[in-house]
Amino acid sequence: MLDKASNMYFGVPIVTRVWLSMILAFAGISQVGLVAPEMLAIDAGAMVGRMQLWRFVTCATFLGGLGMQLLQKLYYLVQFGAGFERTVGMGEYLRILFSCTATMAVVCNLLGWQFVGDGLIMALTVLTCQQNPDQQMSL
Repeated sequence: MLDKASNMYFGVPIVTRVWLSMILAFAGISQVGLVAPEMLAIDAGAMVGRMQLWRFVTCATFLGGLGMQLLQKLYYLVQFGAGFERTVGMGEYLRILFSCTATMAVVCNLLGWQFVGDGLIMALTVLTCQQNPDQQMSL
């Protein structure tokens, strides 16, 4: 059983696997209270004024605490993100993730929203569907 889970995990393409791991790590450390969600959120003043550049990454990798909603979001990430990464390649996938994260971070900061991870996963879902318009997708 452990071998099967390991094979499934390592069968996910590298960028999606790293992102998945970061999401699980941040959910876990937030759940036990080691880091407050506010320290992971978009904060333009902190990013520019205090050079807290990690917030660009953490706002895209924090999806909340451990629970059923997190599992559903991770399913979408693995299902659609991994497929999209395999289709376009690692370099193009990273460029798209960076572009989408940057755009959403600016817009979400202006709107007062703190995190972009949900939107980023949904953007990958849409891009995957656009990449394969004739294929039936299961949501």
